[in-house]
Amino acid sequence: MQKYIITLSIMVLSFLVGCAENKEKISTSDIEFNVNKNLLSEEISDSTLGIIFSIPKNVERLEGKNLEAFHSQINNEIDPASGVKYSLQYIFFNDSTRSLFSVINVTLLDSLIPKYDRQKVFNDFLISSIDTNKTKTATFTKDGIKIYQYLTQHNDIISFKLTFLTSNYDLLQFDYISRKENYPNEIKAIESSIGSIKLINKK
Repeated sequence: MQKYIITLSIMVLSFLVGCAENKEKISTSDIEFNVNKNLLSEEISDSTLGIIFSIPKNVERLEGKNLEAFHSQINNEIDPASGVKYSLQYIFFNDSTRSLFSVINVTLLDSLIPKYDRQKVFNDFLISSIDTNKTKTATFTKDGIKIYQYLTQHNDIISFKLTFLTSNYDLLQFDYISRKENYPNEIKAIESSIGSIKLINKK
């Protein structure tokens, strides 16, 4: 599996690092997700990141050298002048469907950016980093969490990217990456995983 993971990392980097620009107006609405716990693995509670979430079933967590390889490649794709740094916290891989899920802690290097503006500044960075028109964007709230969503299809890959602030105004990015032929069977698990996201109040 390790050789495949290295190949996969090259294929999905563009989805982890950026998203395509969409000229449609971003809309805001409250969304309640249908969470089917039968489609999810056990709950993960990370007090350092300040989040609780569950991942789709039948995935393997990549650690050690595999995690380090993804982490290095993601940051190598970012222009040093962009003022953005990624810290890959979790990455999970389904060996059967070739799907991937990751959690990234995003740092904006400009310390003068107000904590309340971090999400918008990062959103502007994502939109300006890619010049295709294959992404649908939306903004919604879930249990008081303001989430920016980017849905991208490129060839046979479909990507959900979510960004939001924790209770301590740390910026997180969730990525769900699926092959087009598997997407119809995985969308309910992805929606359930998104619906499982909760913040730990660390204020």
